[in-house]
Amino acid sequence: MVRRAQIVAVNRRQEDLQTLLGQDDEIDRLESAILVYIGRLSQVEHTEEEGREMGGLAQIANILESIGDLVTTNLVSLGQQRVAEGIDLARLRDENTSQLIDAVTRNLEQAVTTIRQPNAREVAQVVAAKRVIEELAAAVRKSVLEKLQLADKKDLLSFRLATDMIEQFTQIAHFARRIAEITKEW
Repeated sequence: MVRRAQIVAVNRRQEDLQTLLGQDDEIDRLESAILVYIGRLSQVEHTEEEGREMGGLAQIANILESIGDLVTTNLVSLGQQRVAEGIDLARLRDENTSQLIDAVTRNLEQAVTTIRQPNAREVAQVVAAKRVIEELAAAVRKSVLEKLQLADKKDLLSFRLATDMIEQFTQIAHFARRIAEITKEW
């Protein structure tokens, strides 16, 4: 969903944006099912360690749902604004943009891997990626600024939409770090 969000928000039509909204409903149902299951497990006898893990899994389910909301609320809204205003953000995309999106997506995927198989090395890699992701985000912001004249309303709106999208992806990276940090406690 995260990988598709950047493509849809930047390049696609209104109908494509609506497709992402349907995926959020699936995530909400999955989160509810996980939380109900954890609630049932918490009613049976368990060790303190199992209790910590259940609490962590509940937090992770909530974080994953928050990522889904970020995509469907924030990124879809930005995409809808782009479509409504006739803004072409694809022209602002460059190698830094691709690297940022790939880094954030890989970071999230690696964080999710730590849920299934907690691993101190992978957790450390997810957390350490913060510096690289922040540097890439700064490079993308600089590149966007260099490509726009900021002399007219459309350029100003393009800049705002692009930088808001960058911020949403850095927020996803923050959520990925939080997931990894929770699994480190197991």
